[in-house]
Amino acid sequence: VEPSNTTTLIDLGTIFRNTTNMADDNYIPNGTNLAQPGRDLDAFAKVGKVAFGDIDIDDATNRLFAINLNQRTIITVDISGTTTALNNASAATLKPLTKSYNIIGAAGIPACSTGELRPWGLKIYKGRGYLGVVCDASNTQVASDFKAYILSFDINNIGGGFTTELTINNYTNYKAWANTWANTGLPTSGNGGNALSWRQMVLSDIDFDEDGNMIIASLNRFGMQMGYFNYIPVAGNTDLVQAKAYSDIFKACYDYTTQSWSIGTASCPTPAGGSTSEFYNQDQAGDGTDESGNGAIAKLMGSQQVVNIVSDPYPAIGFLNDPQYYSTGGLNWYSTFDGSKKATARLFNTPNTVERFGKAIGLGDIEFNLMPQQLEIGNRVFTDSDNDGLQDASEAGINGVVVELWQGATQVATTTTATINGQMGEYYFNNTNVTMNLATGILPNTTYEIRIPNASGASKQIALGANSLTLGNQGVNDLIDSDGITSGTSAVITYTTGSAGQNNHTLDFGFRIACNLAFTLAQTNVTCNSAANGTITITTTSGSAPYEYSIDDGATYSTPTSSTTRLFNNLAPNTYKPAVKDADGCVKKCN
Repeated sequence: VEPSNTTTLIDLGTIFRNTTNMADDNYIPNGTNLAQPGRDLDAFAKVGKVAFGDIDIDDATNRLFAINLNQRTIITVDISGTTTALNNASAATLKPLTKSYNIIGAAGIPACSTGELRPWGLKIYKGRGYLGVVCDASNTQVASDFKAYILSFDINNIGGGFTTELTINNYTNYKAWANTWANTGLPTSGNGGNALSWRQMVLSDIDFDEDGNMIIASLNRFGMQMGYFNYIPVAGNTDLVQAKAYSDIFKACYDYTTQSWSIGTASCPTPAGGSTSEFYNQDQAGDGTDESGNGAIAKLMGSQQVVNIVSDPYPAIGFLNDPQYYSTGGLNWYSTFDGSKKATARLFNTPNTVERFGKAIGLGDIEFNLMPQQLEIGNRVFTDSDNDGLQDASEAGINGVVVELWQGATQVATTTTATINGQMGEYYFNNTNVTMNLATGILPNTTYEIRIPNASGASKQIALGANSLTLGNQGVNDLIDSDGITSGTSAVITYTTGSAGQNNHTLDFGFRIACNLAFTLAQTNVTCNSAANGTITITTTSGSAPYEYSIDDGATYSTPTSSTTRLFNNLAPNTYKPAVKDADGCVKKCN
């Protein structure tokens, strides 16, 4: 694909391999020969330099971000279209959706005269991108020249450059990146299949915890260059070697006073007994070796834990020769509160798998596959006594009204308005009351019709005539306006849901109820001037209890009561304006 913002085609690089000739120096086992040793000289130098690095998605902008290791660019793809459309898209269709941004040469990129700057890890967090890069020291092959950085960038202006957020010191003696076996200085013969390691850091994954602290994972490049009992990558060599691919994860904290990130400082302490870099307790893997991480992490907010892919996840407890513990791969969960190990899972056991990953990196990235957040829509059916299209404070909700949810020609749910949290006339549709599609509930980005049919209530009828449904979409406050329109014999709101978790509680229906409220009056006048012994008796003859009574034209009402009679006494000579309001919100006044 040629991105829309450049004339340079996306090139992920190439690796030369032979899957049939075992004598070839770029032989990789294939098919039935998976347990056969390989000798992959070309790939040894290209690990971390071809194909993709980390990938992340920004839900807010519906974009996929990916690291092109070969061209050292950030690729973005607009994924707001449907999955089917993207899967079937041609290069011409993908071009306007795709952009590519250079990392090397961009403003703010650290200098790297001792080698090459190599990106990999990526995270989009609160509208900003975070990128893990290393200066690999491949030119000098001097370990002290190796550097690692976390850079940040504006996801809406990637071309504007980068900011160095953190420089990671060489806490655990990482080496320069080796392009040949000779660069490692490791033996080329007489090894006999022993496990070796050459710690070449890749900043491979980035995440954040509940407090905004950064979690940084590294992988050992050697774990992808080698494998389990492979030939040493020297032309014609048939000596076997196993890779040990241990690496680390770090915790970095942000100091709001200095506006800087740090690891193992006073503002970012590590647990008691830890070294300057140690927060997460990766000690004592299955073979007794520290730093068992293999480079990928995942953080579920609210869990106070981070999961890390690891070698030998079960701890060493005196079973170093037991294949259940040694040369295995899996997951460890660590507390983001104190760094302690909380859980362990083994995903492969080398002697029982044909591929036999051993202590090389046998697992890739890890993500949480969670059910979408529940969607909920609805809110209220109310009495609009003054027919202004808005629910005033004195206008009650209406209980007992049947409300239906339709998706196209299919009714998917029904509910009845009721008093919820002290509010009358409430209704909601969510995953628990969708009767015809319990597996998915309310779907995101889907158009529904909310309907109130003509026959609609256990205690009353809403006759949907020309004047019963109140005015729709009045004013600017969607919280209290009526949204329904008359469609045939139903009142209808057409609504398209948002993304998962985007609830809408503003979908209201207002009705003018045909009031059957009536009352009679009786009075006694005062006995003489200046006396205050007159009375007014109001007796309701029809309506829905409970009732509220007033003699000041409805400015103030008495406490609701089921009694059909209300006596007002001790009245001075004056003109009074009786009023009654019933349970349906109907008001009857008389001068």
